[in-house]
Formats: sequence, structure tokens, C-alpha cells
Amino acid sequence: GFLLSYYGNDKLAATVANLRSADTGAGTYEITGFKSTSTANNQTLIASCDIGTTTSFFHIYVAATTGRLTISTQDAAGTVNTVSGTVNVCDGVRHPAIQVKSSGTAWSFVVDGVLDTPIVVAGSNTGDWIGDITLRDNVTHGVKTTTGDASWAIAEMGQHRLYSVAISDAECAVNNQRGWKATPLDSTYVVYNLPCQEGTGNPVETVAAVNPTLTGATWVEGLMDRSTNAIPLTSFGSPVWGNTGRIFSSDRITASSVAALNPTNLTLLIWAYNNNSLSGALCEKWAAVGATYPYTIKLDGTNKPLFACYDGTNEPAATWGSSTSGGWHLYSGYRNLATDKVGICVDEATAVEATDTTVGDISNTDVLSIGARGNGGITFTGTIGEVWLYSRVLTILERLQIYNATKDQPRYQS
Repeated sequence: GFLLSYYGNDKLAATVANLRSADTGAGTYEITGFKSTSTANNQTLIASCDIGTTTSFFHIYVAATTGRLTISTQDAAGTVNTVSGTVNVCDGVRHPAIQVKSSGTAWSFVVDGVLDTPIVVAGSNTGDWIGDITLRDNVTHGVKTTTGDASWAIAEMGQHRLYSVAISDAECAVNNQRGWKATPLDSTYVVYNLPCQEGTGNPVETVAAVNPTLTGATWVEGLMDRSTNAIPLTSFGSPVWGNTGRIFSSDRITASSVAALNPTNLTLLIWAYNNNSLSGALCEKWAAVGATYPYTIKLDGTNKPLFACYDGTNEPAATWGSSTSGGWHLYSGYRNLATDKVGICVDEATAVEATDTTVGDISNTDVLSIGARGNGGITFTGTIGEVWLYSRVLTILERLQIYNATKDQPRYQS
């Protein structure tokens, strides 16, 4: 989906009187899609601060030098409390979800679904969510105040949310898994929601009618591998972002070859909508005609999906028995060296298998390509949502669990 890219002197700012004046107890701030490599300065994620004297404020930022998630509050009396996490989030990796939570009495941090131990930097860990609300106006992203004094962000950011409660660790984990358009488990407590999905113009806040003005920051598309390997992805052509996934015609998304993309036993799963493509590679680890390839899910020329691998001589392929044109389907392919089988199934019906006649490891150094072959050939026409690659053969129950857990969700990520 889309994100906003900040590079100093960029901001989102809105003038608001007494932001969230009712939230004097527990609360949560959540940001999704954050990515940065800079630790040159304090980078503001969100702040609410009166202009000029900045007497009272809450300021959530990534700290200079350490890259740690930090919250600092100050009331009208000048009392400052600052608490930091321990994880460097400025590591160049896209972070699906980061939360700063308050129980009303103490702060806590969650980074990518994992609790991070808080460290007191100044004052104490009071967990005061708002502080002195009478003198704190306005809301900003990318810089501390609406007038833009310091703490400029050098980062990409997705959705921003405020909750009027400390959301559970379980919901933090779910939002991390779903990415930056995750629907809250309980939207009752969402009091500020800025999705940042427009791709152009000023983003619209959907709950509190606090719509900030965009200054300087630019819209970018955010491709994200959410596995622990965090492999960078690159677009070729212009695969268009839609509400349910990325729309392909003569485009592709690639990931450079690394060891993690060359498993021997494997399972490849893809949510896709086929617009009568007939043929085309949904996902393939192959860049040049004649080269070996460890795996592919592609269409056979009649809209029937197949899973195949090729060692330069042998090309075992399992082909599904019917067309999948004109609808959303979960395509699952696997290679099992223990049984010498390759298999394909659609929507987790009984798999079609073929004997694996290849010899041993057929890994290669070519790119992994989504939406077409790695050299741009046999392009797929349709929409692709989530793509998963596992370095083992999933059981039918595991594949069914993935199918049931995702079949009713919009295809948010590619």
C-alpha cells in the first residue's frame, strides 16, 4: 500500500484544541509500515504540543543515536517524564506495527508483535497518557510542532492510530501480522485513525475529523516482506495498488536471491484473482529461459494452475484439473523430497501430485519474481494479494488454517 516518505522539513500538521482531552488514563499509539536507517536526530512519529512555549506536550519519537522508540511528556508545571525502549527500529527494515502503550500507570512498548522492556530516561515511568491537556493543542507527524521546530523524521510511515485504552498484546501481535491496513479487533476504542493510503494529496483522518495538511512529504508505495528474513522487494513496471492487492498486466515484483529463497522442501501459497490470463507466472524463481528453477506456480495456457520445478533435464509438474479464471483463489504448491512428490491444490481441496524426478538440490541464484517470470516473460494478468514461501512442506491442516484465517480478509499485502 501507500506510505508517506519524510526527509527533513516534511510534516503533517493540524490545529486542534485540547487533543483527546478525555484520555487522561490508559491509551495506545500505533504506527505501521515504519522504515528508517537514520539515527542522526530525534524523529517524530506523533506529537501534540502547544505552539510557542511548548509548555505541555506528549512526544513519541525515535531517539537519535540509539534508534529506540521513546515517549516524552511534560505538563504545565514543567515536569518531564521520558521512557525509551531497547530495540533499534532504525535498522532499514519495514516494521509492520509498533505500539506505545500506557496502562494508566506505566508505559510499555511493542515492536513487531514483541514486548520491549522500557528504560527510564528522565523522571519516571508514570504512564501518564496525556499529561496537562489544558495547554496542549495540535497534532503533528514528522516534526514536533505545527511550526516545525526540530525532531524532523527521515523515514517512511504508514498508518497512525490512537486508542483510548491499552490494547492487548494479542491485538498488537495480530496488527503486526496483518500489516498497516489491519482492522482493529475492537474499533470502539479507536479515537484517531490516519490510514495514509490515498497515494496523493492530504491524508484523511477517519474518526476524529482531525485532518492534517501535508507539507513536503511524498507518497511512496511500500513493498514489504514480513518474514524474519526481511528481504527487500522491487517493482518493475507499475503494478497498481488496489483495495485487494496489486494489479498486474505486464509488471512484476522481484526479490534478489538469498539462501532463504532456495529451500529444498518448500510450500508456496498465493492469493490471486485470475482475469482469464490463460498463461502467466504468479510466482517463480527463474530468470532466464533454459535455466534451472526450484519452483513456480503458473498457469498452463488454459487457466489451470500448476506447480513445477526444473533441474535442467527433468521438469516434474502437478497441474490442477480445472480453470481458476474469474475469482479469488488460494493457490498452494509444494515440493516434498521425503516422498519425491510435487503438488498443487486450490482453496485447500485435495492436492494433485506428480512424481519429483529431479536430482537433489536445484537452487539457483536468480531473482524471485511475482506477477511474471524474472526476465519479464509469461506475465500474469490479474490481482495478487499475499504470497508466502515456507522452507518445509506444510500439512494440509496447516494450509487449511491459513486459508480459513485469510479467506474473508481483503488482500492487504503483496
